[in-house]
Amino acid sequence: MPTGTPIGKELKERVIDAFLNNEKQADIARRFQLPRYSVSKIIIRYNKRGHLNNNPKSGRPRKTTINMDRRIKRISENDPWKSASKIIAEIPEVGVSTRTIQ
Repeated sequence: MPTGTPIGKELKERVIDAFLNNEKQADIARRFQLPRYSVSKIIIRYNKRGHLNNNPKSGRPRKTTINMDRRIKRISENDPWKSASKIIAEIPEVGVSTRTIQ
C-alpha cells in the first residue's frame, strides 16, 4: 500500500519536462525535493504508458444504487427495530444479502 502524500499531476509534468530536457534524475529529485525513487517511478510510468494519468482503480462493483441505499436508509430510520431480513422482504428488487443491508 502506498504511503506518504500523493504527487500531483502538475509536479509530475514538471518532472517529466525536466527529464525530457536531459536533466539527471538525481538533480530532478533535488530540485523538486522528491525521493529519487519517486522520480524514477514517474519517469518509468510515463515511458511505459505515454501519459501521466492514473490507471483506473479496481474494486468490487456496487450491488445497490444510491437510490436503493436511500430507500433502505429511509425504511430503517422509520422503523429502527426492523431487521435486515424484513427490509429485504420489503424491497424485493434489491437482491442482496442481509449483511449488505446491515
